[in-house]
Amino acid sequence: MSLNMRRPSSADEIWYVSFERLESRGGGLGTYVRQVKRAAETVDRAIRIFQNAANGVASRRADGNTTIIDVPMIETPAKDALGYWMHLSLSFAEAILEEISNAGPPKAIEFPDGFATGYFLFQKKLVGDERLQGVPLLLCAHTPISVIEEWIGIPHYALPNWWTFRAEKWCFKAADAVITLSGMMDSLLEQKGFFATDTIRFRSVNPYLPSPKASIAAQAQRSLTVGMASRMVNWKGLPQVISLAEEADRQNLPIVFELCGHITPDYEVFQKSHKELFQSGRVIYLGTLGEDELQEKRAQWACQLHPSPRDNFPYTVIECLSAGLPCLITKDNGVSEVISDELGEKIVVDFEDSPSVIEKILHIDEARQILEAFDLSIFSPESYFCARDRLIESLAKGKSVREKFPFVDADQSRGGLRTMVRPPATASGARLTVVIPYYNMGHYVEETIQSVLRSSAATEIILVNDGSSDRSSIQKLGDYRGRDRIRVLDTPNSGVAVARNFGVAQVDTEFVALLNADDTVEPTYYEKAIKVLDRYDNVGFVGSWCNDISDINSNITRHWVTYNAEPMPNIVINNTNCQSLVYRTELYQKHGEHDPDLKMYLDNWDGMLGMLEGGCFGVMLPEALFNYRQRAGSIFSSGRSAWEKNYASIVRKRVSLFEKNAPEVVLFLNANGSNWNYHLLGQPSQGFLPELASPAGDYKLPHRLARSLAKRLMRFADKGRK
Repeated sequence: MSLNMRRPSSADEIWYVSFERLESRGGGLGTYVRQVKRAAETVDRAIRIFQNAANGVASRRADGNTTIIDVPMIETPAKDALGYWMHLSLSFAEAILEEISNAGPPKAIEFPDGFATGYFLFQKKLVGDERLQGVPLLLCAHTPISVIEEWIGIPHYALPNWWTFRAEKWCFKAADAVITLSGMMDSLLEQKGFFATDTIRFRSVNPYLPSPKASIAAQAQRSLTVGMASRMVNWKGLPQVISLAEEADRQNLPIVFELCGHITPDYEVFQKSHKELFQSGRVIYLGTLGEDELQEKRAQWACQLHPSPRDNFPYTVIECLSAGLPCLITKDNGVSEVISDELGEKIVVDFEDSPSVIEKILHIDEARQILEAFDLSIFSPESYFCARDRLIESLAKGKSVREKFPFVDADQSRGGLRTMVRPPATASGARLTVVIPYYNMGHYVEETIQSVLRSSAATEIILVNDGSSDRSSIQKLGDYRGRDRIRVLDTPNSGVAVARNFGVAQVDTEFVALLNADDTVEPTYYEKAIKVLDRYDNVGFVGSWCNDISDINSNITRHWVTYNAEPMPNIVINNTNCQSLVYRTELYQKHGEHDPDLKMYLDNWDGMLGMLEGGCFGVMLPEALFNYRQRAGSIFSSGRSAWEKNYASIVRKRVSLFEKNAPEVVLFLNANGSNWNYHLLGQPSQGFLPELASPAGDYKLPHRLARSLAKRLMRFADKGRK
């Protein structure tokens, strides 16, 4: 190597993540990443591509200046709780963090918007992972899967899709910048609430390099055969093409419509309902074609049709135009924004007006002449990478500390949660006090206390003796009386909720954590939680993932994944480690006190909902830092009747919170049934109601029960309005 040249380092690279593999066809994410790779080769740029591994086998290979890393699903006890897409997101996050540890940080990392692929890397950066600080995390808005599902007409309130699509929306708010490809998509995403008020949005089109075989030679005489190269689905415009075929038939015009792409039930419906068009040869289905086969067909077409009512940046359109083949599109196709007005007059049509589209087809040679001067420079590798570099540089120049944590329902949260005057640390340097309610837990409490004392953050402990009656447990308390950093307080037996509230009332530190006397925490939990509370003034409490531990053999029985605490889904299904959250002390005292009338741990849940009702949202650290002991006969295992009774009390108590979220709750319950049927957002509802002592009739069917619950919710909301 010459002295004036150097090998590119990771700091010069943009890293790309794809849930489709490079060899994937069909004009989607795989096509985009292939085009980026070709663009990088053209301008001699080093990039890295992380893609999901074929057959679950990890590998890495160099292809010129491109490093391609195949990422398998990581082995984790959280696999079942996560579900497929969240598991894939975590796998990408861990692979990228390992790559940073080995090779150093990149210039930026770009994620696609689909399926919340970037969720866990975004979350890890936001909660303070040092390896990601200073690395811009970009989101490219190709088209969110939730938007596509809506266009298709598929409801997405059933788990796990409901959570995947909600996480997808959160990623838009969490990214350091969102790259939008068209004004159409930018406006649509804003309308649907994908952007936060401070989201940095950057407009840039994707790169495109035509294949050497892509040019379509001019012919003196062409048949009037037009093609559609897309999935055979309604949202891609299949009904409009069938309508055009009917119009050509009505006018007795010699136009043939050739279709290629994957068939779907939408196509099969039209094949049956319009069989005469297929039998007569007016419409011909060619099957799925390879790249070379498609180019051969395009050489025979007068034009191509891309009639989807809305489309962001379809590569199939760019391929046609760059090859000199006219492609008719709608005004809400993103490509219409980057072509000349002269060309737009010839190829932008209203597919709902079949006669006018037929007229355009009959005069398509006018568009072909204009295409001879079609300018591809906007899609060039130089334009693409210059735009990315410009964005990354602007992010570096405008670098500022993010004070607001991104929440999906930020309009229900509030900022300014930090105390105006920070309470001083205690003599031991503690800013956090851990309150441990204690009733006959002498056998377990030493392990609990030692886990707190081993914390990497300075902590103090208030051990609230809730009138213990067991002699050995009472004697055990003597081990802690007078100990540094531990206060033992005695109260008459009044229940765990009263004991917790009493303990918190004695706290004089800025932060307080709750912990059961038989549970434990990992050493870094409190330090990481305090960092989040110090960083964001709109976060009221912090939790983490949870290990459920068997009291019999100390094995992990469940690895429980938790997500940031907002009203939904938490008012229907608890999704926090509410037994061991870390709070801002004064906010707990104002909004989070536990209700002694609630049993079966729902007092914890209700206290967390009180925080949410007060606009104090929570952040969950994406790792298991809390260990919950499951004991035979514990309050957690006391049965369904207690659950239903206490949940009913919560709904009546928190009516204003339910009222604000009533439409979403109704739709969620209608799709998933009673909240006894699901406990993990990554898994579908069980779809049945085991051990339900229900009256005869409608309540035996879960969807009818859901409908009944939804009606009750609306009645509660009506009461709240009055």
